[in-house]
Amino acid sequence: MAEPRLRVLALPPETVGDGTVTPFILVFDRIGQQVPDWFTEEQLAVMRVSTGARTVFVFADPIEMLDSVELTRQEAEQLLPALRVSANVAT
Repeated sequence: MAEPRLRVLALPPETVGDGTVTPFILVFDRIGQQVPDWFTEEQLAVMRVSTGARTVFVFADPIEMLDSVELTRQEAEQLLPALRVSANVAT
């Protein structure tokens, strides 16, 4: 199976005060049946809070997503610097 991948899915923009915000979710897929140790509920909550994501989804198998952005290893490291994601996302 391929390496796990991290993608960002933008949700419809929301009006906040005089501006707009584009909420998003983080989606990990291709994780496989052996979930990495760092995919604990606590670490997923840290990812959600530290990035501002609405939620984090984790899927064992590949899923089809339209209009998502697949992050490179470097982008994932910048987004989630405190986590050990560099060895766990697509390059």
